[in-house]
Amino acid sequence: QALTQETTSRIDALRAELESLRGEARAQQQALDALRALTGRDERLWRLGEIERLLTAAQTRLRLLDDAATARLLLQEADRTAAPLGGEALPLREALQQAAAGTNGARLDREGLALRLTQLAEALPGLPRAQVNGTAAEDVPADGWWARAKDWMGGWLHIERKAPISAEAGRDRALLDAATHLLQARRALLARETTQALGLVRQAADTATTRLEAGDTRVRAAQDELAAIVAELERPAPTMVDLTPAFTVLRALRAAEPAAAAPQGD
Repeated sequence: QALTQETTSRIDALRAELESLRGEARAQQQALDALRALTGRDERLWRLGEIERLLTAAQTRLRLLDDAATARLLLQEADRTAAPLGGEALPLREALQQAAAGTNGARLDREGLALRLTQLAEALPGLPRAQVNGTAAEDVPADGWWARAKDWMGGWLHIERKAPISAEAGRDRALLDAATHLLQARRALLARETTQALGLVRQAADTATTRLEAGDTRVRAAQDELAAIVAELERPAPTMVDLTPAFTVLRALRAAEPAAAAPQGD
């Protein structure tokens, strides 16, 4: 009987110890769940903050720099950042993917066009000028009165020039002005003043048509290049990508509480 009582006491003690261990396990599980929820919430907030940063950078690239390629990369990175958020991020990811798709349109290569304009401005004044009666076209009027006045003055007026003639003296003033217009167009283009740049390039192209020798290979190449630049500047600009839907969904996500963790069983 004494042995039975001792056995019963041990069993009761083991049961009490087991219950105590179960209580500790439940407390540890609750603490673990709370830590998991806190960690998940912190990661969620970090991801949403990172997405907002990427969206803002993409918007800056589009509006200020017209850099669609970089904006597309930023939007794609924002989509990858949102992926681990699961189902709640699906509307945001859809908005991001639509915005990224909108950046695929052809954009004006302002830097490339600026380089081409600089090269043309340097080459234009040195190209062969159109011939008028066997001589290169001059900047002065070709009217008869000028020829008569020139002959009359030449009969009694003699001018001797001792200073060397500058290199630009033999160049066409109109072509020098056209080169200046091309450099002005370059500055306007980089300042995103596309309409102004187009007008200046057209002026230069008109001058090249009237003042240069059309039969020369270099002249034809320059005129073709001017025509190609005009065509690029005349091309309608693609529709600006609107990031407002993505920002709206993002704000809604930041305002919402993450889903509560599922309760754990014993």
